[in-house]
Amino acid sequence: MFLIRTVFWLSLVVLLVPINKDKVDPTVTQTVTAVDAISLASGALSDLSGFCLRNPDVCVQGHEAFMAFSVKAKYVSGIAYSYINKQLADNTDTGADNTPTQKQS
Repeated sequence: MFLIRTVFWLSLVVLLVPINKDKVDPTVTQTVTAVDAISLASGALSDLSGFCLRNPDVCVQGHEAFMAFSVKAKYVSGIAYSYINKQLADNTDTGADNTPTQKQS
């Protein structure tokens, strides 16, 4: 649901951003106003909110897939966190300093 909301708001921002008329192809005409776009987006959002009522099996499977994905994402982020901590600890233990040195002339 977060992804759908994010796409919705980003699309709304894109629709509301003014454009330079000189850069637009003159064969393309703008027939949708900002008010029309908001009305269309709210209609689409209300239709999406009833999706799970119409297709409960799809929503259950989608929820299970999302939960499996989140478990995998937590696992991978834990591995990455451990790797980064190990690398930082190794640099601290060996006294490695990553600052560039200058040659004396």
